[in-house]
Amino acid sequence: MGACRADERLNPLLKLNNATGAAEDRLLAHLSQIIKFLLVTTAIEKTLYEVTKISVLTWLSLIAIVFIGNFVRVIMWLLRKYGYIKEEEDPNNGDDDENDDL
Repeated sequence: MGACRADERLNPLLKLNNATGAAEDRLLAHLSQIIKFLLVTTAIEKTLYEVTKISVLTWLSLIAIVFIGNFVRVIMWLLRKYGYIKEEEDPNNGDDDENDDL
């Protein structure tokens, strides 16, 4: 069916019945179905485009937040390495005499 030319598919619609004018009715019905399909397809494409655009912008925002966080971590590491910031002491890492009996 896909290999048929458009005029071959429309020939049955154009068979003229002079008494009722059914050829025009069938052609108009067929064309209206095509137009409805195209309108629905266009609406779906617009919706898909909008959803894709929002998804990409959200993904880029999350990646930017992660990048900024990693950049801050590297700067803090460099400042600690060269002694501009004092190393933070971990309160859980030291000797805890209170809980030795447990």
